[in-house]
Amino acid sequence: LTPMFTCVPRADAPEVVVTNTTPGPLSVVAFADGLPVRGPEAPVPPGGSARVGVGGPGDAGVARVVVRCQAVGGAQQEQVVFVELRPSGEEDDTGSDPLLAAQSATLSAWIASAVGNFSIQYNFNSASIAIPIMVSQRDLVVPADRADFPQPQWVHYTLFGLAFAGTIAGMTTMGALGDLIGNARAMAVTVALTVISALGSAVGGWGEPETVYAVICAFRFLLGVGAGGIYPLAAVSAAGSSSQGEVNEAEVAQTVGRSFFWQSPGALSPYLVALVVLQLPESETVTSVQFRWILGFGAVPAAVALWYTVARFAAEDRSKAAAPAQGKTGGVRAHLRTLIGTGGTWFLFDVAYYGTLLFVPEILAEVMHADTLQETCLQTITVMLLGVVGNALSILTLSYCSVRWLNAWGFVIQSVAFVLVGLVAMQNPDATSLLFALVCLLMVSLTYGPNVATFILPTVCFPSDVRSTYHGLSAACAKVGALCGAFLFAPIHDAFGIHVMMFVLSGVCAAGALLSFATLGVGVSTGGAPYEPV
Repeated sequence: LTPMFTCVPRADAPEVVVTNTTPGPLSVVAFADGLPVRGPEAPVPPGGSARVGVGGPGDAGVARVVVRCQAVGGAQQEQVVFVELRPSGEEDDTGSDPLLAAQSATLSAWIASAVGNFSIQYNFNSASIAIPIMVSQRDLVVPADRADFPQPQWVHYTLFGLAFAGTIAGMTTMGALGDLIGNARAMAVTVALTVISALGSAVGGWGEPETVYAVICAFRFLLGVGAGGIYPLAAVSAAGSSSQGEVNEAEVAQTVGRSFFWQSPGALSPYLVALVVLQLPESETVTSVQFRWILGFGAVPAAVALWYTVARFAAEDRSKAAAPAQGKTGGVRAHLRTLIGTGGTWFLFDVAYYGTLLFVPEILAEVMHADTLQETCLQTITVMLLGVVGNALSILTLSYCSVRWLNAWGFVIQSVAFVLVGLVAMQNPDATSLLFALVCLLMVSLTYGPNVATFILPTVCFPSDVRSTYHGLSAACAKVGALCGAFLFAPIHDAFGIHVMMFVLSGVCAAGALLSFATLGVGVSTGGAPYEPV
């Protein structure tokens, strides 16, 4: 891809000069963070230039201007520039530097995104170890009737279902809210809800065990809304911090990928916190203290994300560099094919990922026996460290190929890994050591490629004014896939065994690869090609 136009802000006036570098005419549309824009009404001829005016007489600061040009054939590209605004008759304000404020807002946006991603996985995984602590007896795995907090039968699926329902609701509503009121404002709402919900699940329930579980379930739903809402907002926040000039797909992918990486340490951290609180001396209330600390600690990263979101909002307010974009680039029909690609591949990946989680504990139990919760934590940490490796390899790969390539060929690698596990499970099911090694390889492959790429793709495949909405819809498709993977493969596993389930999951990944190739392509190299929506 070659740039279709150049975009240069004028130093002496709040205007942007757009020059057509294509052999055909270009239609020009601009968005200036809610400020009035005066653009060319007629298409810009080949080699011609046009001016885009920004702001009114009383506007001051720095405006973030998105200039979008569309060729006759339908191809379109975006560039982002910053334009300095000055009120009529006023000199520069020497007390503040709007450009410096804009840079501060960009840094705060990326930090809030990275810590927000950490917070997502910490809070999603905290119950996975907090509940086993509740049903233990002072670190010992015991029968249900001897547990410190006996779990009612309705809790398991209710807790799981409410968390997923809240997550889907948060992804769709908060994603749309980000495009409606602005990313920073929506991010502040959702991380604040995450802080409140994490604290509420920790300290809200007292008394009988059934009451404690009911309160935890209620707050886990709200936590799902908050953490689910961070998904699209954190991705779009990181994408917006990647560039202040030409929007480059490779640069956006790297920036969003590095932000997403922090989900891996976030998923690992509840078990590290558990190892610490499990060292507390025995007492009548130690179990209560332990699970409440694990759940409540989820408010800490969310509070840090909230702090940087507020700092970003203040910096953007000084620079006038952020507000919700005005106007939408087409409806669902205009982006349906791309949404099928981003949401469909994410759906299929989560089917495979959560379907795999069914049999991993079975193989781990054969190879690594666990009689205490500390041993369980160490086992889980060992497996999750493989996820850190897979995510790191994905980000490294993005230095050499496009995110679309990573998504498509990552599915191919996963499909092959499932076949290998299936063959060994069918031919030599007693070879637990070999199966364990292949499971480790499979876990690395599952956290490589689509695990990262599906999170990044909506930020490079949709225009900026609808990016948050469609990222939320794509992520919601993923959680529906997670539900399918968690529930649909249990009957297959029970009826036909692990090897058949592995072959089915291989087919799911192959379908993901075909869908990615068909709807998203393999993309461009990292040689600096500009963003162009599918």
